[in-house]
Amino acid sequence: MRTNDLPSPGSISNGLSLRTDVARAISFVESRSRKTSVVPDQLVTLRAFLDAASAKLTAIETEYFGVE
Repeated sequence: MRTNDLPSPGSISNGLSLRTDVARAISFVESRSRKTSVVPDQLVTLRAFLDAASAKLTAIETEYFGVE
């Protein structure tokens, strides 16, 4: 995955680095996925990490802004 394929995380500290690191991690998983017929462990753990991050942001949004 190319960094430009992900949207910018906005003007947050280390935003560009975050975008680059996530794109790099996705590329790694994508590369592994091409070489196997089973779902790589890295895909499962990366998805769990990103899902947890998304859930935390949703919780913050709900707590502070009442958005659900």
